[in-house]
Amino acid sequence: MNIISSSIVAIAQPGVPDSNQYLLYYDAGWDCWFFPNRSSTPDISDDERDLLNYLNTEFKIPVQDCTLDLHGTEESTKQSTEHNEERHYLYRFYAGVVRTLPEQWSLEGEFEIGGHRCKWMTIADMLADERINAINHDVVTAVRDKL
Repeated sequence: MNIISSSIVAIAQPGVPDSNQYLLYYDAGWDCWFFPNRSSTPDISDDERDLLNYLNTEFKIPVQDCTLDLHGTEESTKQSTEHNEERHYLYRFYAGVVRTLPEQWSLEGEFEIGGHRCKWMTIADMLADERINAINHDVVTAVRDKL
């Protein structure tokens, strides 16, 4: 069985106190909206550094303007529809705090950043979305329960 280690970052809307909406990007290969994520680095401090660099490169979040807080791990086995195989996932869940809204971002509707289509959704909206729920129910409920 193929084992995938992945770090997931749940970023609430910057500058919106108690926001319950999280940044998602669209992945055409999966035909699904996802939290920002990347392959995990074994060492936690290296993982956090690599995630901050990933968020800067892919979503234009200044490294000095973002903090990450690890909220736990979870394992899941599910069918990868993109790869047509069962995969075992080892997830790390981070809350990402962005202090100021990056210039190219919008709080309303879809926007494009770093070549990614992005938007904000609540956990309830993600679970109500048939495709997100079918592909990523385990991740969405883990974010809901851990953050």
